Amino acid sequence: MQGSLAAARRPRPFTVLSVLSLLLCAICVAMWLRGLRGEDFWTFTVGGNFFQCTADDGGVRVRWLADVPADSRPAGSAMGRQRLAGEELRRSQAARRPPRGAFLNVPDATLRTRRFAGVEWTWGTGQILQPTFFLYRASPLLPLRGVAIAWRWLLAYAAIIPTTWLALRTRRRWTMRQRLRRGLCPACGYDLRATPGRCPECGAVATPA
Repeated sequence: MQGSLAAARRPRPFTVLSVLSLLLCAICVAMWLRGLRGEDFWTFTVGGNFFQCTADDGGVRVRWLADVPADSRPAGSAMGRQRLAGEELRRSQAARRPPRGAFLNVPDATLRTRRFAGVEWTWGTGQILQPTFFLYRASPLLPLRGVAIAWRWLLAYAAIIPTTWLALRTRRRWTMRQRLRRGLCPACGYDLRATPGRCPECGAVATPA
């Protein structure tokens, strides 16, 4: 029988998830630092919905219009970066507009927001502005939805799984060492004083602490 300690060395889904969460934390820190020097944006159309994603020093925001008429849907997608940051970026209305391609125009008077657990939910109406030779061509006002989260909250949520994994791993190691000191199986807690070396219950090898 293969011992429980050997089986414990196999990669577990929770461990893999913890590594992915740590990677997400690293990405959030990198994007947060990148946002101190400007804003990244991405606009694209999926089906009948138009999406606009932005990331700056405040966090990441996704807004979308549903059921966009076929004649108002932009062709393709647009990506870019605005080299404004902080208050200068927030004060500049034009900084929210990609220099190429279509973008969302959201009248502030129609916006309603609600915040819960660090996540900001937005709904209202908006329109797509597409650049023409001289001006912009506007779509009709359409239902708008949005969600935004600050980097600090995203980091806090992403750190929950790695922190839990580290706490459980530390507790498991402490429990194994305490069992070894008492002459018990480190895996299942069976009394090994009569059968030292290998546990007759689970097959685990008792190694020194």
